[in-house]
Amino acid sequence: MSKSAAEGPPGAPGRPLGLVGLGLLLALALTPTLSAQDEVRRIGAIEMPLAAQQNLVLLREHWARWEGAVAGDQRDLAGASVDELLATAELLGFEALADLSRAAVSRAVEVAVDGDLVKARWALEDAERLDPGAPEVAFGEAAVHRHDGSWWPALQASSRGYLRLLSQRLERRVMLHGALFFVLFALLCAGFLFLALQMATKGGSLFADVVKPLGRVLPAALAYPLAALALLWPLALPQGLLWLAIFWSVLLWGYGSGSERTVLIGLWLLLGVTPLLLAEQRARLEVALAPPARALDSLIEGRLYGEIFSDLGSLPALFPEEAAVQHLMADVHRKLDYWPVARNLYEQMAEEDAGAVDAQINLGVYYFQQNKFPDAVNHFKKATELAPDNVLAHFNLSKAYAESYYFSEQSAAFQRAQELDRGLVGQWIRETEKEQVRTSEAGLDRLPEIRRRLLALQRGDDSLTGRLSAARRWFGPAVAGLLLLAALALHLLRRPFGYANPALSDVGGGRIDRAVRFLVPGFFSAEVGYGARAYLTLLIPVVLVLLPLARHFSFVVPVGVDPGPELMWALCLGGLALFYGLRLVVELRNPA
Repeated sequence: MSKSAAEGPPGAPGRPLGLVGLGLLLALALTPTLSAQDEVRRIGAIEMPLAAQQNLVLLREHWARWEGAVAGDQRDLAGASVDELLATAELLGFEALADLSRAAVSRAVEVAVDGDLVKARWALEDAERLDPGAPEVAFGEAAVHRHDGSWWPALQASSRGYLRLLSQRLERRVMLHGALFFVLFALLCAGFLFLALQMATKGGSLFADVVKPLGRVLPAALAYPLAALALLWPLALPQGLLWLAIFWSVLLWGYGSGSERTVLIGLWLLLGVTPLLLAEQRARLEVALAPPARALDSLIEGRLYGEIFSDLGSLPALFPEEAAVQHLMADVHRKLDYWPVARNLYEQMAEEDAGAVDAQINLGVYYFQQNKFPDAVNHFKKATELAPDNVLAHFNLSKAYAESYYFSEQSAAFQRAQELDRGLVGQWIRETEKEQVRTSEAGLDRLPEIRRRLLALQRGDDSLTGRLSAARRWFGPAVAGLLLLAALALHLLRRPFGYANPALSDVGGGRIDRAVRFLVPGFFSAEVGYGARAYLTLLIPVVLVLLPLARHFSFVVPVGVDPGPELMWALCLGGLALFYGLRLVVELRNPA
């Protein structure tokens, strides 16, 4: 759908998501050497402890080593650098390095252009390790195959990339927005073609009915041009084709069957609601691509990119009183192992909300790690009192009791945790070599709540603009209602004079007529008044023909590599061949 990730969907924030090379990491915001005064560095609202700063600097150094290994054809050194990068990312609480993976993909494409396909392939292998399952890696593989002239492997890799898009939060959301835009565009295009069919099959009758009263008072030489002018005058308006289609749809109402009139009503409604749907879609997309939302998605997926901490740090400024944001920021500092800030935030949550179970659990974890087991027991016990069915609170309480040598209480708490969820407790025990307490990740689970607040801020729901936007939601049904009233009024005025009867076409004889009906989907259905069948028959080829063009007019998927046209062209040509093949089979079985 996109030629480059640096492009963005129309109206979306212009944030390049592709290459950033060495400059992608926050380490560039830090000095190469860290002194005692650098124990804590603030990035936005995120306070970075000394260990995190050092790890970010290590990421920069390991990445520079990887690039040097690629330049020097040192495969083993490149692989070792990837090992070090992933180990350092794990220390920061992340599982993948998204920007570095994209940079490795770009490097693979560059060396493929230079003809070094072997190096391109192992660069792609490293990119996959840096961000497993990233769609950019599959699209990069497709690009490498295209340079090699291997079109079938390129098609396979491109297909795999689109499937991977569905597993990524941000990319999936943007792709679905693009799909909605594509569907609306296809439905409207099919609607215009449906009206063209209506005019092709019933336009002669309409023209005759317009000429008839004019011919009573004017000579034929004037009646026919005036009738044509009466039917085509909307072309003189701005966006004349749109107004012409609306005008014809009203005029053709009286000539259609019940099924065709139902389709026309649906098209009027679609035409009215499309601007509102696109406005809503654009607002949601801008929220999805906004720095805070992008950072939240990456944080949940464990994918580190260069600006994630500064993007997260913008949330408290946007929502200084929002409990969900406070909860999230506490969890972020905890993931960075900077407990002083996390503990203060959890304590504020516990004071402000007596039911802050997750804050009590994580405060208990903090004191447990400080070997202050009585304090840990108190917090875990408060959590169990606030939420008697919270399995994590009972599990952690059993561990704190064990460290405090209260073995009977430990056994009771552990048994209660097993009663609540035996499978989950067993999983927690298996995942750790030592049976340590576990933190609550509930702050990271509040992403939908924060996204709704971002969307409300984007819309201005609490402002006059927001209220006007809500009122405009009735615009689409109102447009459809007005067009329906106009069509009914015209029909009631026309009915006493009668309608010319549309005749089935006979374009130059039987064979030519059959060829037209075969090549023009929905033509026969429009002739006999099967409106819904005619529209659906048109919609299928319209969707197939538009697929290769979706990369140019649909919303852009934020990936750093061109997905390539292979898959869309394969779907288009294969789908059209199947569609017309089935039509041919039906035509041969029904020659009459």
